[in-house]
Amino acid sequence: MTERRRYRLHQLIYHASRFVMIHHGIPGTKYEYKVAEGIDFNKPRIIICNHQSHLDLMCQLVFTPKIVFLTNAWVWNNPFYGSLIRNAEYLPVREGLDEIMPHLRSLIERGYSIAVYPEGTRSKDCRIGRFHQGAFYMAREFGLEILPMILYGPGKILPKTGWHLHKGKFFVEVDKPLTQEELSAMGDLKQQASTMRKHYKEKYEEIANRIEQ
Repeated sequence: MTERRRYRLHQLIYHASRFVMIHHGIPGTKYEYKVAEGIDFNKPRIIICNHQSHLDLMCQLVFTPKIVFLTNAWVWNNPFYGSLIRNAEYLPVREGLDEIMPHLRSLIERGYSIAVYPEGTRSKDCRIGRFHQGAFYMAREFGLEILPMILYGPGKILPKTGWHLHKGKFFVEVDKPLTQEELSAMGDLKQQASTMRKHYKEKYEEIANRIEQ
């Protein structure tokens, strides 16, 4: 597939996500977001986000067509939508990042942000799990900022253990990007992951308290 056709595919995914989440809406749900001032979504970054549901990707895809997700191998090989995932250059993480680092570098040079779920799997109860270090390693190796996104709602509307949609509210908060200087000030990669998990736990509780009042 040519680069032009790939970008058209990304635009299609972007517009479809905006139609479903914003313009039309999933019946019985409401989608809202809050974005820190001055964020340029066309600038390549490492995007991190908590992981609750199959709906998480669509919640994030409304912001830019220039985004590629790291996935599990079973998603990449899925017989129903695996072809779409592969053509969009979403990449599987099997036994580490080393084998896909050259491809990631190519995507970044072409203007794409890389979206990562540091928890590595969907949360069964919407609590923030342990953060792995991969996203912070990539940010360091590529010299990129990290853009934090915090999701509330997908895990209640479509839980990990269920296949039926429930009524509810999606909320996405996009924090200000973290520079390499700010990340380095947190310590090594393990400390960065731990610090950001703590931040996510506090932020998620704050959002939940506000919405569930």
